[in-house]
Amino acid sequence: MEKEAPQKKNRRSLETETTIKDALLRLIEKQAYEDINVSMLCREAGLSRGTFYLHYTHVDEVLNALIDDAIIAEGLDERTMALVEALDPPSTPALRSEDRLPQGEQQTDGGKYRVLLMNGQMGHHINRRIFAREQDKVIPVLMKRAGLDQEEAELLYRFIIYGSYRVNRKLGWQKDERWYRLQELMSEFCYGGFRRISRRR
Repeated sequence: MEKEAPQKKNRRSLETETTIKDALLRLIEKQAYEDINVSMLCREAGLSRGTFYLHYTHVDEVLNALIDDAIIAEGLDERTMALVEALDPPSTPALRSEDRLPQGEQQTDGGKYRVLLMNGQMGHHINRRIFAREQDKVIPVLMKRAGLDQEEAELLYRFIIYGSYRVNRKLGWQKDERWYRLQELMSEFCYGGFRRISRRR
């Protein structure tokens, strides 16, 4: 039996979901995420609980959707994948050429999602979401190219995600000359490590 394709959301549904996600973003700026509940989110969004539950089942689901938007807008998944692809020799021009950056990485200040990206409490949620979204694509690459078993590849990928995220947060998500230089250094670092691992196996 064929799985039905998900129905395309209409404009009104998308607008309502954006309103809810934007409300969560504002609340995160004001207080700890763990203290936010559906009632607070509905008040901030100016929507009824009934409307909320037409689109989401709980606050964590809204957070995941918000993080997904940030991941796409800021190219976070592409950036961690680029570090994994450092198994091949790094290319300095590719790292420094803005027209070859993933869409969204040409922003200079984290844009709309800066509040989320710079919030120390959100790092774990963001990294966990990147891992969940990308593990099926990245872990087999690590296993094949570096000769790792699944557990080793999984742990190394977590190291890459959490490490690169902390560096970018320390840099304030300011994609300036210093930021590009650090991306280059991280790629070179990963390449050297992957090459050493491959030689030992």
